[in-house]
Amino acid sequence: MAKKTIDIPAIPHSLDTAEVIKRLNSKLQEKLETAFSIEIKKFELTWNGLNGNFSCKIKFYNITGTILVTESQLNCTVLIARTAMASVDEEKMQQSLLREIGEMLK
Repeated sequence: MAKKTIDIPAIPHSLDTAEVIKRLNSKLQEKLETAFSIEIKKFELTWNGLNGNFSCKIKFYNITGTILVTESQLNCTVLIARTAMASVDEEKMQQSLLREIGEMLK
């Protein structure tokens, strides 16, 4: 199934990188559910240093993504099935993710 890459604009933070990862581990699924306005199934988040990989299932679609935490910002890329994108407003999703994750990092 073809995937669409959505790059989320960098999210600034002033936290220690360990604290950013701690907050992502405890709240990312909740924030994604709010951003997508739907329950997420089979959520997994793994880390290799400051690089994270996540995967989940929304309805029938597998969604994956990468996260890079730096000293001053968080970068995130989401891969979503092109067929799922037919019902998703990409700009609205980006803004929602920026808002939800940004709030978590305050």
